[in-house]
Amino acid sequence: MPAPLYAHRLALVLATLTGVLTLAAPAIASGDVIARKTLQFAPGSNSASVRDTVARGNEIAYRVEVANPRSMTVEVDGAASFTVFDPDGKLWARYVPSPFTTTVKPGVWEIQVGSQTQDVTYTLTVTIR
Repeated sequence: MPAPLYAHRLALVLATLTGVLTLAAPAIASGDVIARKTLQFAPGSNSASVRDTVARGNEIAYRVEVANPRSMTVEVDGAASFTVFDPDGKLWARYVPSPFTTTVKPGVWEIQVGSQTQDVTYTLTVTIR
């Protein structure tokens, strides 16, 4: 195959794959944080839930206090996606399926829930064990 034709076909294949990968990538929480809320656990409970709605392109950040090193499970029902940041503000998890379980260190963790594609109503449940 002549080099120009080969290069053209390769470019076409790469462009097609890039388009497919872009379309297949999940929408992630990466918009503007419009509110910061503290997720409240009932006395004696290790789980807390909140039902909320976030507009397309925005996020709501939830703070979760963890007293002892334990595991944390984050579950989001609905078409929203989420990102988890550790107490130092470092990205801990993104592009993960729900429910997501991880070991955690003491401190205030932040879970940002949002959608880049549509307004979304969701339920966020966090369980600490």
